[in-house]
This record gives sequence, structure tokens and C-alpha cells, in this order.
Amino acid sequence: MASENRRQDMRIKLKAKVKFSHPSVGQVLLESGDISDSGVFLYTADMQPPAIGERVTVQMMGMPVEAPVVTMRVVRHIQDGIGLQFVLVGDD
Repeated sequence: MASENRRQDMRIKLKAKVKFSHPSVGQVLLESGDISDSGVFLYTADMQPPAIGERVTVQMMGMPVEAPVVTMRVVRHIQDGIGLQFVLVGDD
């Protein structure tokens, strides 16, 4: 049975270093796999990721200017990583 792709936004492959922060793991440097208007996929290696629904902060590294720190929500776990969704202002 084929898995259904319910994503509405086009994903772009993006290999970049990302500073990831959550109280359960502290601050770690991860690598992105892709990004879209609604979120990002991060490879987590051996890290135990926060639970689905948890809020985390991320910051892209290696940019020409310092990237902002943004709040995201864990929405998916797979063997190699996690899917994060951007949290919009006022989105509780």
C-alpha cells in the first residue's frame, strides 16, 4: 500500500546546518534535508527527538547574516529524523 503524501507545500532539498534547541536535548547542531513554506525536515542521527506536538527552536547556520531563531512544532518522527512545522504568531 503506497503512503499518502498529504503535504500541501512544495519541498526543496536543502542541506544546511541548523541549531536545534529543546530542554530535553539542549542545543545540538543538526542537518536539514528539505524545507517548505510550512516546515523543515531535520536528520536527528542518534538523538532522541522531542515528542510530537512539542515546541522547539531552530536557527539556520552559515548564512551571510545571522538568521533569526524561530519556533517550530514537532509534527512527524521517522527513523532518520523529524518533521517540524513553523509556529505562527498567535498559534497556540
